[in-house]
Parts: sequence; C-alpha cells; structure tokens
Amino acid sequence: MVNYRGILTVILLISMVSISIIPISVSAQETRQIPFVIYGYVYDEETHETVQNVIVYAENKRTGDIISTVTNDFGQYSIDVLNFNLGVKNGDIVKIVAKYGNLSAYTETTILEDEAGEQINLYLYGDSTPDSDTSTQLTSDTLIGIMQIQNNILIVLALFVVVLMSVMIFNNIRINTNKPKL
Repeated sequence: MVNYRGILTVILLISMVSISIIPISVSAQETRQIPFVIYGYVYDEETHETVQNVIVYAENKRTGDIISTVTNDFGQYSIDVLNFNLGVKNGDIVKIVAKYGNLSAYTETTILEDEAGEQINLYLYGDSTPDSDTSTQLTSDTLIGIMQIQNNILIVLALFVVVLMSVMIFNNIRINTNKPKL
C-alpha cells in the first residue's frame, strides 16, 4: 500500500523550499552586491556654508529603488548602495537629490564595480530638479514599507496556493482510497 500522506508531505516540503529558493537565485543572477558609497557635503549655494538636516535621496534609475539619509551637524551625508532593496548592477545610474525647504540640488552618478565610491558635494539653490518627478518627495521609509508589504503579500499568496493545492491533493487521495473496489 502506498503511503499517500508521506508523498503529500514530501510534495509540500519541496514546494515550500522551491518558493523560498527561487527568488534568491533569480535576484543573485540579475544583481550583485557592489560595495559603493556616495558621500559628500551639502552646501548653501549663496553662503557656501554646509547645511545640516538636509534630506538626501538616491534613486537607482534602473530599478526605481530609493534610499535616503539626512545630513549630519557638519552637512555631511553618506549613502551605501548596498542598502538598495533591489540591488545594483555595474553601470547603474543613481540620481541624487537633496531637498531642504524650497531649496534643492540634483546630480547623477554611475555605479562602477572597480571603484569603492564617489564624493559628490551638492549645492542647494532654487528648485534645480530637471523634471517634476514627485517620487523623490516621498520618504524612503514609506517606499521601503510599501515594497515590503508587496513582497509579504506575494509570499503569503504563494504559500496559500501551495497549501490549497496540498489540501486538494490530500482530499482527492482520501476520496480515491475510500472508494470500494468493484
């Protein structure tokens, strides 16, 4: 007699392991962890003094992933691209935007795997962003939270499908094994 419960358990375990491994292997092929730090000072264009408490955003233009930081008491900021949730590739372009009240600064840089980082000093003056992209006005915590919620929903849905399929298989096996033989 075949042990259907054992087979069902093995199928369920393989399904759960597959769900947890597949996203890791796909993301490892597409992106790599490139250590690259973007750092510098934020200055007021008119006074040439450093400005503290400026929000500095970095957006990976390929993925749309955004991270942010705030300048310290000396007007200095540092952004490690390893903090991008969706990773980076060699050659990715990163848009850097600094916002302080009605002042802003904008620039771009390219991630190169043979460099450890780049110093980029930003100079705040009237609205200098070249487009009216409002995505950089959201805080990175909000965007990261939205992305984490989306990922969690996908994981829950995938697990629900696996459990539902397992229940259907188990019920089908139970129905078939309980039928009288003719």
